[in-house]
Amino acid sequence: MIRLERLNKYYQQGDEKIHVLKDISLEINQGEFVAIMGPSGSGKSTLINIIGFLDNQFEGEYLFKRNSVIGKSSKDYAKLRNQNVGFVFQNFKLIANLTVAENVGLPLLYAGYRRKDIGERVNNVLQSVHLKGIAKKLPSQLSGGQQQRVAIARALISKPSFLLADEPTGALDRHTSQEILKLFLDLNQKLRSTIIMVTHDYQVASQSQRMIQLWMAGLKAIGASANEGSRTVFYCNTFAFGESKAKYFNNVGHRYRHCLGDYDYFLR
Repeated sequence: MIRLERLNKYYQQGDEKIHVLKDISLEINQGEFVAIMGPSGSGKSTLINIIGFLDNQFEGEYLFKRNSVIGKSSKDYAKLRNQNVGFVFQNFKLIANLTVAENVGLPLLYAGYRRKDIGERVNNVLQSVHLKGIAKKLPSQLSGGQQQRVAIARALISKPSFLLADEPTGALDRHTSQEILKLFLDLNQKLRSTIIMVTHDYQVASQSQRMIQLWMAGLKAIGASANEGSRTVFYCNTFAFGESKAKYFNNVGHRYRHCLGDYDYFLR
């Protein structure tokens, strides 16, 4: 569903050109639950902004459902984003003076649905995230875990192609985090929802089907796959030295790929 090929991203800071992402290639299939990890400054936010159609200023190829998004206008990007991406944020981003039902139904209002047609869909999606009897409550009357479930329901209401969750457990305690992760797993396994989750927490990421780790200059990536039979992908973005060093590890088949500059080779 999502395919990035030799993606590069630069930022201009005064006279200096910062190479944030270098030659990133990855593929995410329909129905996958993928976690993206990495330390601060490794390019996680930049990468998910590109995946989520929030940033169209990059070099390389981005294929979405086998169609290139290169060259599309900001208006086209907005349409892609609104029709295909459900966003879940660390701090929930619920509107304080709207009820739960109004918060969840907001994307449908923006899409032109009539209010009377929204109610049933809101009730159904609230049930899918295990929330009942709170439709008329305000966000301030809910726990942190309940607020995040409302945010997930809002992301699901328009039936997006994939969920993009940015540190969805970052503001929650460990017990509540586990409840939210269980919900993501249920959505992925029962509804085949495609989920791309950004986190700095290995314990959170390890519950996904596949981990992608972004690293900065000089850091080495050594580890096993998140779950048995899955694959962990490690990227080293060594933009500080002007050299691309990406390393992939596949636990199944013991296949390694090393990218040094423009030279690729495989060891089996």
